[in-house]
Amino acid sequence: MGRSDPGPSMILLDTHTLVWWTHAPEKLSDTAREACRNIPENGGLTSSISLWEVGLKIQRNQIDLGLPVRDYASRLERLAGFRILPVDTVTWLDSLDLAWDHRDPADRIIVATARRHQARLITQDQEIHRHFPGLALW
Repeated sequence: MGRSDPGPSMILLDTHTLVWWTHAPEKLSDTAREACRNIPENGGLTSSISLWEVGLKIQRNQIDLGLPVRDYASRLERLAGFRILPVDTVTWLDSLDLAWDHRDPADRIIVATARRHQARLITQDQEIHRHFPGLALW
């Protein structure tokens, strides 16, 4: 239901971008790093499904953030200009409308959330870049 060519100001961080922004900013591209640097002024978002993905990765010992996912979420909520968006019914339904044969529900929710909130999706995921030109930024 969101525009396919969102404006440049508001950004939504994909799961890997969120983790890299907070724990490994050197992994971000220059463009992604600059977009994240402007979150206090322009606003930044992430989907709550990204926190679920982070929590799963912590449980599986795939990443170590040095703190439990609940504490990580709490710290994110206190950052200036940054919001964690819940996944509501409209977003779930929007994810079904995507013209994209992709089975990962988290990726579908993240794309649907970015479109709904007219935010640029900061992601390194080339499949998202290919299927949603103008939405993703890296």
